[in-house]
Amino acid sequence: MTAAGTQRRRGWWRSNVIALLALVLIVPGTVFVVLGLPALAVADRTVTPIRVAANEPVSAQGFTWELTTSKAFVGTGSDRTKNQVPVGTSLIAALITVTPTSTSAAAADSYTSCDYALTSRSDPSVGERSWSSVLSLSDFNYNRADDTTAYCDLSSNEPFELEVVFLAPSTVYSDATVDVTLDGATTRVLRFSLVRDQ
Repeated sequence: MTAAGTQRRRGWWRSNVIALLALVLIVPGTVFVVLGLPALAVADRTVTPIRVAANEPVSAQGFTWELTTSKAFVGTGSDRTKNQVPVGTSLIAALITVTPTSTSAAAADSYTSCDYALTSRSDPSVGERSWSSVLSLSDFNYNRADDTTAYCDLSSNEPFELEVVFLAPSTVYSDATVDVTLDGATTRVLRFSLVRDQ
């Protein structure tokens, strides 16, 4: 090796030291942004549900919530004489009474709506499964009661009865719950047990 070669190598390190230092700082920072921030966001959104027994009222966000009744309508098929619910599934309906409390006006400012899902944890190998509400109930010959609603609107300070309906496998009713998620500055989840005496 010659003296000129050694100088050339030392010259390369000296001329690229800033780029190497930038790499040393940028690579870990990029890894944190790509992997760390999403993990922190998920951890921040993780909410422990508040378990509520059927026919037991619970106060949350300025309202009293109570699942008063629920029922599974087992599918008999799509023949004209049947209920139009596919065999092996059930329509699962639940009524939740929502009543404003004295602090509802302040709470309604931060919580204007809620969402709901049917959840089941019956199979540990699968984990938690959930089903969204059925949008077109007429497809299953199901009619919502006139004095109930499918929309959870907390902006008005009026009591209402929420009627939620889900299409799920027939086997899930015995251990399913209705999870009501209150979205706002903080997220709260009310996990209602269904009425089991069917």
